[in-house]
Amino acid sequence: MRHNVSTLTATLVAAALVSCAGCIRITINPQCPEEIEVGSTGQLVAQAANTGAIATYKWEAAPAGRVTIANADRANTSFEAVRSGEVTFTLTASDGLFQMIGTCTTV
Repeated sequence: MRHNVSTLTATLVAAALVSCAGCIRITINPQCPEEIEVGSTGQLVAQAANTGAIATYKWEAAPAGRVTIANADRANTSFEAVRSGEVTFTLTASDGLFQMIGTCTTV
């Protein structure tokens, strides 16, 4: 029996959507200190909920070079301020099905 690839793909997508009708997506509310001294350490907190069984996290800082993030792949981690200026932290979190992105800013 021969199946049209686009028909099979559409069927699989529809099945995934139906099976996930009651799914609750991951939520985050990234928190970081408003201000920190150069040379000091601050905390990054995801405040994640509905994480599912296989949650993943990725913290990034922009502009690069102003902070060093200890464990960028953890929900809650620390960073060290190495240069002065404003830094925006971006957290990308996934529960394996949904992905959320949030930010917080430190001076």
